[in-house]
Amino acid sequence: MLPRVIIHSGVSADGRMDWYPGDKGLYYEIAGRFNADAMLSGSNTMIAAYATGPVSEEAEEYEPPQYETGDTRQLLVIVDSRGRLRNLGRIRREPYWRDVVLMCSQSTPKDYLDYLEKQHIDHIVAGYQPSLKFTNSR
Repeated sequence: MLPRVIIHSGVSADGRMDWYPGDKGLYYEIAGRFNADAMLSGSNTMIAAYATGPVSEEAEEYEPPQYETGDTRQLLVIVDSRGRLRNLGRIRREPYWRDVVLMCSQSTPKDYLDYLEKQHIDHIVAGYQPSLKFTNSR
């Protein structure tokens, strides 16, 4: 059985996505109606969405959120193989999802994986993300 994929995006009338403030509550309330098991997001999206909050919460520890067995809210899955997202405590406390899972690669920095462990954040390490740096061999 193939998965059902729904693409849900918010953009301004001129099609730009880089400055559009949007209504986060309305956006996630609509996304919650899809009855999906998970919502996939990239680290750039989360960094932009939470840019006004604290940059780092490494000093605080967060216990996994408590939710009831019948909680039908979706999981938020964030792809962050470069280990750039550090305000996960704030993201976790949002009411739109029941918890956060990070998708990392074998090239994700070890200190970031340690950070996820310390914060009790589930994560999946799969595949290899080659370095995006280019060198000139001439």
